[in-house]
Amino acid sequence: MRTVTLTQEHITWCEGISQKRYLRHKGNPYAKYENTEGGHLIGLLGELGAYLMLKREGVYNAKGHFHADDSLPDITVGTKKIEVKTWKEEHWETFGRCIQEDQYAKVKLLDYIIWTSVKDNVVTIHGHSYPSDLENIEPKMMGKGVLNRQAPWCWDIGIMLAFLR
Repeated sequence: MRTVTLTQEHITWCEGISQKRYLRHKGNPYAKYENTEGGHLIGLLGELGAYLMLKREGVYNAKGHFHADDSLPDITVGTKKIEVKTWKEEHWETFGRCIQEDQYAKVKLLDYIIWTSVKDNVVTIHGHSYPSDLENIEPKMMGKGVLNRQAPWCWDIGIMLAFLR
């Protein structure tokens, strides 16, 4: 596990982008999950934390797609595509390592999933999975009636870093 401590400047920047993401999806009847500014903020804090961790760990060609539409992966490293999934720290034990079934078709085309959680200004990078790790997982209803695939565990992030450097 690795952690990244975000500055107030990072958080303020994420708040601005999360508001734009919220407005882009406001009123969308096809939204994959509940559209809230808070939800977008948590996700964006995780994306930024994962991006900063990659840079800190020597993956200098990592590129974050923070302003992009949802069709792009969250982060790319050369041709490798990465999805970042984030929860509030208090929800990690129950919901960590989940991919909503509606999102799985997109995620399975990517190379890595980075699992993160956020508490205050600290992003914890729990590890990573390969989309194929979720292939044979039976989806189950969780939380507010959302169908999810949950990876039973995740790989140490150091393995992914070794391939991306």
